[in-house]
Formats: sequence, C-alpha cells, structure tokens
Amino acid sequence: MLTHADGKFLKSFKYLFTKPGYLTREYLDGRRKPYTAPLSLFFIANVIYFLFPAVDTLNTHYESQVIGQAYSHSIAPQVTAKMEKRKWTESEMAQHYNAESAHISKMLLILVAFLFSIPVSIIFFSSKNYYFDHLIFATEFINFIIYGLLLIAPTLLFVAVVLLRGVSGHNIDFNINSLPVTITIMAIMWTFLLVAARRVYRRNWFYTIPATLLVTLSMVFVILAYRYLLFQVTMLSL
Repeated sequence: MLTHADGKFLKSFKYLFTKPGYLTREYLDGRRKPYTAPLSLFFIANVIYFLFPAVDTLNTHYESQVIGQAYSHSIAPQVTAKMEKRKWTESEMAQHYNAESAHISKMLLILVAFLFSIPVSIIFFSSKNYYFDHLIFATEFINFIIYGLLLIAPTLLFVAVVLLRGVSGHNIDFNINSLPVTITIMAIMWTFLLVAARRVYRRNWFYTIPATLLVTLSMVFVILAYRYLLFQVTMLSL
C-alpha cells in the first residue's frame, strides 16, 4: 500500500506532465498539503539524475567542457596551467576533473533554477508576484526538464533503439545532439512553458506567446552559464 508521502509524490508527478503550471499555481494559492512541493520534487530529481544520468547535460564531463562549449577555447590556458601545476597528463586531468565534477555538480544543480528564475522574473515582472513566486515556477520547469527530458525520454529512446536494432538487424545510430533533436526539445520546452505560464501568470495569449519564446531561448544561456560555473568551481577544487 502506498504511504501518504508516496501518494503525494505520484499525484505531483502526474500533474507535472498533465497540467503544466498547476503545481506552481496550487502552491502560490496556498493549497500545498496534497502535493509534494516543487522544491522537494527538485531535490528528488537531483538524486535520481545523478544516480542514473541518462544524458550528460547537467553533469558536464571534461571532454564536453574543453571541446563542445562556446567558451572552450577561452578556458584552454586554464586547463594547461592546471596540468602543468599538478604534472598531470591529459587523461589524468580528465579523470580527476570528472571525479570532482560529479560531486560538485550535485551541489550546484540548484543554480539552474536560480539562474533560470532571473529571465523569468524579468519577462513576467508584475507587482503581484514576488521573486520567490518566479523561483517556484522556474523550479517546476526544471523538474519537467530533469524528469521528462533527461530521465524518461532518453530511457524510452534507448529502449526503442535497442528494439529497432533487434527487429531490423542493423546498427542504428542516433545523435542526441543533432539539429532536429535540438529543435524538437526546444519546441517541447516552449509548449510546456506556454501552457504553464498561462496558468500561473494569467496573462493573455498575445503577451504569453512571445514571452515564453524569450524564456525558452534564455534556457540556452542558463545551461551555458551553469556549465561555465561548474567548470570554474571544479577547477578551483582540483
């Protein structure tokens, strides 16, 4: 039999995907007891994600940092100086960095919600909302990304690829960083934000549609800023 806490979590988990923004609206309206709070959902997601990271997005590995980021060229001298100081080879540097980053990223993940709440609070500024209201909304969105896009979707995709390989007998390659996948993910995020923002902020569609487009685009810079901060903190601890 499910405990009361289990029931609250499952109910909240269901509404996270079926009614975007509903958990935030209920929380802001003071109806909190029937649900797991957005911040609690976030910390549970944090634990699950770092125990079973389906994709390397928030816990960015050394190879991704020094090659695949917009700032990768600018941090190269920093990496070289650290290797010379510690007398590490490239592989030793990667090994030490990845081990340290895995721990630090668990502590810094909350930064994603705080960073994302900044453009949200600016774009949806209103005298009726405090900054904490925007933070709760941002946290619900991050919950959707972690549970939906970083845990459930990659797992289902992996199962689908394995099944297709078994049926077709061919080796099927799937690039999760391809342009079509990126566009699809951005469209999913925007759709969630559009429905959620409409429910939470109760603005008209004429305002909500362009506003959520801007908020969705800001997520690109939020993730970039998080990865850069993660790199700098990790380097300082090495």
